Amino acid sequence: MLVSLPNENKIDLRIVLLSDLAPHEQVIPSLLDSVRRDIQRTGYQRDPIIIDESTNLVLDGMHRRAALESLSAKFALCASFNYLDDTIILERWLRYFIAPDRQMIDELLGLFGFKKIDDYQTAIKMVDSHRSPIALLSSRQSYLSTEKYDLQTVYRRLGDFDRIATERNMNVEYHPENEHGSLFLSESVFVLYPMPLTKEDVIRVASDHKLLPFKTTRHLVPVRPMGMYYPLDLLKRDDLVVCNSKLRELLSTSKIDLVEANSWYEGRRYSEALAIFKRN
Repeated sequence: MLVSLPNENKIDLRIVLLSDLAPHEQVIPSLLDSVRRDIQRTGYQRDPIIIDESTNLVLDGMHRRAALESLSAKFALCASFNYLDDTIILERWLRYFIAPDRQMIDELLGLFGFKKIDDYQTAIKMVDSHRSPIALLSSRQSYLSTEKYDLQTVYRRLGDFDRIATERNMNVEYHPENEHGSLFLSESVFVLYPMPLTKEDVIRVASDHKLLPFKTTRHLVPVRPMGMYYPLDLLKRDDLVVCNSKLRELLSTSKIDLVEANSWYEGRRYSEALAIFKRN
């Protein structure tokens, strides 16, 4: 259903079979539990899952999809976009951590075949141009992989790093690639910087029924719909007609507030403009 926004743009909202949605990333178990409990407690899917209109590839909402599946939902509320359109931006999430011990550095050197390099800016250029698959960066000392890994291998080993970090109770944070400059203001911050993916890479991963590590891709859309509060009990019913009828009702009784990009909403800053649905 095409929904007109106050600025005359449109959002395509639709009810989609959960089994038709194609994830491309793993989920974080603790976050999945949190999202599941929230949906179960409130009885609503609050925000639509962001998908590609032609393939049902999940661009954003991996945990919502998995949580709905665990709650025996048949359908999910989704907002669909043309993934290959230039207005949909694909970025990387960068893993970073503070002051790793020598043992962790040595494990990373072995895992990725890192060799020391003079400066992090050169390493970034090497990875972005696909002359190296991944780098370990800091403002003081950086390392570049000399191995010839393909994309699947690089991200599989990034998943190996995630498991090692979890086993060692290591605190790993995630940062948008377009803001990576701020990570190098402190010598104690180390950043894992993997090769970039294309949209075709992401589509291929999903169509092959494979999953990238969690927090690999970051997708930005022209406007992100929020606050729909679609009832879970209807999503669990095997009746698309009833589900669509409820969606029409929600849309007809909602006021849409537009919030500009880089604003805070419910404790989080969003890089996209938001379309917040509020019941009249």
